[in-house]
Amino acid sequence: MSAFLSEKNELRDEKQRLKAEKEKLEQQVKAMSSQPSFMPHPSAIPTAFAPQAQALQQADAIHRLPRVAMW
Repeated sequence: MSAFLSEKNELRDEKQRLKAEKEKLEQQVKAMSSQPSFMPHPSAIPTAFAPQAQALQQADAIHRLPRVAMW
C-alpha cells in the first residue's frame, strides 16, 4: 500500500511540474508572437530590388560550380 501512495505522490508531483512547464512555454510563445517581426514578408519587398535578387541568385549558382585548377 505504501508503494502505491509513494507512486501516486510522484505522479502528482510530475503532473504539477509538467503543468508549470506548459504554462511557462505558453507564456514564451505568447511573448514571441507579440514581438514585432524585423524581417518583412517577401511580398512586401519592392520590385525595385528584383534585379539585385536575381544577380544574387546567379552569383550563388556560380559558387555551386565545381572547382577547376587554372594553371
